[in-house]
Amino acid sequence: MQLSGTIDGEENPLIYAPNDTDECIRGKLRFGVGDAVQCFFEDGWVPGKVLKLYHREPGWTDQWAAYQVRLVPGRWGDDTTIYAPVDTDECVRAPLP
Repeated sequence: MQLSGTIDGEENPLIYAPNDTDECIRGKLRFGVGDAVQCFFEDGWVPGKVLKLYHREPGWTDQWAAYQVRLVPGRWGDDTTIYAPVDTDECVRAPLP
């Protein structure tokens, strides 16, 4: 697959991806590191902050989580980390006003 873009200020360099897989080509996610989000967890929506994008745990093979999220301190403790496997409103969303 041939791609183009800007790298180090050079316009339209050619870039080749060997495969059309998530390990080679990924779409842009809606949230960034540090963004406040709500994740669907256990029995409802819980607030948290994005820690990592396209997270992969050691031992995971062919699996990525769109986001690693640290939940706000509370019901699940002070340092609970969960994973949002996909970037959809059913899984992770912006906080409600």
